[in-house]
Amino acid sequence: MLTVSNLKKLDGTGTRVSGNSEDDVASVRSSATAVSNRSRRRSSWYILKNNMHLATRRLTRSTPWRQQAEPEPTRVKFENTYKMEPDGEILFRHMSVEREVKPILEKHLAHETVYSPNDSGRLTAMLTDVIKDRVKELGFKRHKIVVQVVLGSQGDQSMQMVSRCLWNSDTDNFVSVSYENKAIFAIVGIFAVYFE
Repeated sequence: MLTVSNLKKLDGTGTRVSGNSEDDVASVRSSATAVSNRSRRRSSWYILKNNMHLATRRLTRSTPWRQQAEPEPTRVKFENTYKMEPDGEILFRHMSVEREVKPILEKHLAHETVYSPNDSGRLTAMLTDVIKDRVKELGFKRHKIVVQVVLGSQGDQSMQMVSRCLWNSDTDNFVSVSYENKAIFAIVGIFAVYFE
């Protein structure tokens, strides 16, 4: 509420209010309403522009792609070696791979007493990752490793598995390892393809 005591400021005309009479208070009130009406009267374009600005501000604050992303680490770019064949000691040796994969299958599948179709997807993905990591540790640096694992329930059925690949028989190779117990069987296919 406007009183004489708190009107020690400028009125709408720019003159200082002394604050002793009721007429001064009335004139300040009228000039204050005129100033507030002037500030309220805006064109529709001004209102639309401000609303759009607020809408875009709200949108930019809520969108995650506008947030500061972490910079990607710089990649080291190597020059081509122009090697068309692997070195003799780095050829894919299927016997050493087979010796490494059999204990992995025995370790992870020996405790499986019942085939569960719900758990077989998780178990297959886990076996694939473990086998691929172990084969990569053997040092085949210029080979791409592909691992395929098939799990099934042990019964009175037979199964045949066939694969075909287009590759260079001098540098590329594969290994097939199988495991079975009373409940399940597993067939693992490991393919090594040389790349330049």
